Amino acid sequence: MYEKQILTFYYLQVISGSSYGIGGLFINEELLDGSNQKINKKVKLLNAGWQSTIDPDLMDNQTFDIKNNASSLELGCQHFPNIFSLGAALDFFNSIGIENIERRISELRTYLWQELRKINLAIISPEGNQSGITIVKFTNTPEICQKLFEHKVVCSARGEGLRISLHVYNNFEDIDLLIKNLVTLI
Repeated sequence: MYEKQILTFYYLQVISGSSYGIGGLFINEELLDGSNQKINKKVKLLNAGWQSTIDPDLMDNQTFDIKNNASSLELGCQHFPNIFSLGAALDFFNSIGIENIERRISELRTYLWQELRKINLAIISPEGNQSGITIVKFTNTPEICQKLFEHKVVCSARGEGLRISLHVYNNFEDIDLLIKNLVTLI
């Protein structure tokens, strides 16, 4: 199993064209010394939130007494709608099962690569890649992304090409729509 030392993540929720996100940070306690002072010695805080201070109820903007633990990295008010929606998303993924998600992404990725090869597109992603992310070589990627978006296909420009990100909520029809639109653009 993986030994987790530092883990960061973000969760982006898109509602009516507006994006709202939430992020998380996990730091293994073993990385902190016994007095929990190490976090403040190693990490220079550029700013702090209300809950970062030792006594937030003082409402004192002149005193910068930061907590001596990981909660000193909390910048401000918690966004509860995103926290609850993140919980629902995790419940959804857990109900499917990690192994089933991995299997589904692998199935979709295999199908995507077969279809991309049929239309002779160069796949930049390494062959052994087990991720749902595939990069396809393009020179005019921002324009390709915009045209795909107009046909309800969302991809992004990354490095030398077009990033196609598959996940458990995608299906073969999504890939077929992507390929159909790519054929008209190449």
